Formats: sequence, structure tokens, C-alpha cells
Amino acid sequence: MKFHKNTFLGAFLLIMSLGLFINQADAKQIVYLSESPNNPESSTILVQDDQRSDSYEIATFSLRNYMESPIELVRGKVLVRIDNDSQSPANYHEVFNSMTLESSDSSAKYKVAKVVEVKGGANYRQFAVIFSVDKGSKRAILKNSSPQDFHVITNFNAFTDDLQGTRVKVSIPKNFAKQFVFMTQSDQLNKLSTGQPTIIKDVVYGSFTGNTHALAVSGMVADLNSTNIYTTEHDFGGTGIDFQYSFDVTAFETDVYIDRTGNGISHQIYKDQVLVDLSSSHYVFSLSSSADTSGNNFVVNEGETETFNYHFSFVANETGMFKGEVSQIEFKEYPTGQSQSYSVVPGWDTDTVFVSN
Repeated sequence: MKFHKNTFLGAFLLIMSLGLFINQADAKQIVYLSESPNNPESSTILVQDDQRSDSYEIATFSLRNYMESPIELVRGKVLVRIDNDSQSPANYHEVFNSMTLESSDSSAKYKVAKVVEVKGGANYRQFAVIFSVDKGSKRAILKNSSPQDFHVITNFNAFTDDLQGTRVKVSIPKNFAKQFVFMTQSDQLNKLSTGQPTIIKDVVYGSFTGNTHALAVSGMVADLNSTNIYTTEHDFGGTGIDFQYSFDVTAFETDVYIDRTGNGISHQIYKDQVLVDLSSSHYVFSLSSSADTSGNNFVVNEGETETFNYHFSFVANETGMFKGEVSQIEFKEYPTGQSQSYSVVPGWDTDTVFVSN
């Protein structure tokens, strides 16, 4: 077989152009965004009712530079979500007194330059928060090395009744990540060494989702110890599934009263990832604790921690994959006080078990 030299030249040019296209595509993907191993877990944050709170770290993400030369972060953008299931969610400025983005590898600190409300939902509001540094201030330098952490640090405003039930979360969707802006001393994207700073945009890939933090002036914090799930034969027919949860409750700034019957525990069952309607099902539940009792309540005294064990037994009459989840714990600050809800975010899930009927 013979190749005409023009055919060969055409193929060569095609290969070169494809290679250039691939290199240009790869060149755009020079910064990788991910969740940091140091990202804080979901928590209940103690705020003040008469002054702004202490500083809290509510999210930490990582940026890794894959360029050969260092680049500087000029501007970043995050999405702040404010939830409230019991009343209308608050505005950004009602919740946050201040917010900064701080680099772990330098003293660079980015201030909020702009806050814009974006589309939310029935029980939550969302705000785009843009961070930048003052002109002449130090910027974070991303070298071609290990990922560099960036921390979202905030102070909360004095707690009011309007903030009761408020939860906050920081994330960076892909479209926000693309709006991060960097600067370099040489044009690495086009391999042209100009010696002048070059602004680089649309080069971050990946996304980040932080954990949810609840705000409270007093109340409780619950920490999961373990879950268990197993099946048994049942007198009602079908297969019995037992869900067990062990967790600790710590009371802060008040005593905490929890219903001894377990009625205050919100428990859901999922079959094949679909919520099960329990209205026509056979089930029983119970709650035990190391805490002292007072009437119909367990009592966790202020500053103390007690262990609770919740047991939910359910009869499954269908075939499928089942799991349980605790999503909420009701408590009171006084025996006859108003019930408050402690949201378990994310929910406490058991393992999944297969049932054949």
C-alpha cells in the first residue's frame, strides 16, 4: 500500500491539531477543588443572645495547583445556605456578623466583597458570597505541591427568636468553582513568558459540599455511638426488623428533658430507598438511658453527658432492602416547657438488610 505525500501531510497536520486541542483542554484544568480532610463535622454551635459569637470554622476545602509555576488566588466564591424548618429562614446579614476566607499555608485573609441572594426553597435561602483581598494585600500562593486548605471563618450575630432553628451550610457548586480567579507572573496557559501578571479564570474543576451546623443559645448536642440492624421471626407474620441506636446527649446552658417513651425520636424506615408509610404497619419502640428520670422524662443536667439507647422494631411484609434512620430528637428545657427539635444532620442511618417474604 502506498501513501500519497499529501495524504501523509494531511494526516500529520490532523494529528498535530488534535494534540493541540487536547493540550489546550488539559491546560484549562489546572486547579482541583475538593473537600479537605480537615472539613469540620456537623455540629451545634453555641451563640450568644446579647453579643456576637466567638469565631467558628464552618467549612474547609482544598485547592491543588497542577501548573508548573505558582499562582495566586485573587477571588473566590461560595454558596451559603440558611435553613429553618419551623419559621421563615433569616437573611444572610441577620445570621452572620462577619465572614472571612483564610489560607492555611499563609497569612492571606479574604474579606466578603459582595453578597447576592440566589434561588432558594420553601424552608431555606441561599446566598452567593464573593471573597477578595484589598488591593496590595497578601494573596494565597498555590504552589505545585500538596493541596492547600482554605477555611471559611465566621462570627454570628446575637441570637434572637427569629434565629431559633437556624442551620447553615457552605458549598461550592461547579459553576461557582469556575468563577474563582487567579493570577500568575507568566502566561502558563499559552506558554508565553511575558513577565507580566496574567489573570486566569475558568480553570477550577471539582466541587465542594460542607456540613450543616445548627445554631443555638442553649439546648443539647447528640453524638452517635453506634447503630445495629438485624432480622427476627415475628408473631404477626412477615419478618421482624430491629433497629438499634446508641447515642450520647450533652446539655449546655440548661437542663435537658427527653420523653422516656421515645415518642420524641423521629425515626424513618426506607425500603429500596423509598420512605415506608408506617400508618398500617406493626411496630414498637423504646428508649432507655443512663440519665436520671423526672416524671415522664429523662433528665440530662447542664454540662453533663448521658447515653441513650433507642430500639425500634418493625414487621416487614414485603421483599426488599430495608434501613432505618433517626432524623430528629425532641427535648424540653423544663419539664412542662415547650418542645424543641434537635435536627440530626446528616441523619443516623443503619446498615441495609435484605428481607424476603
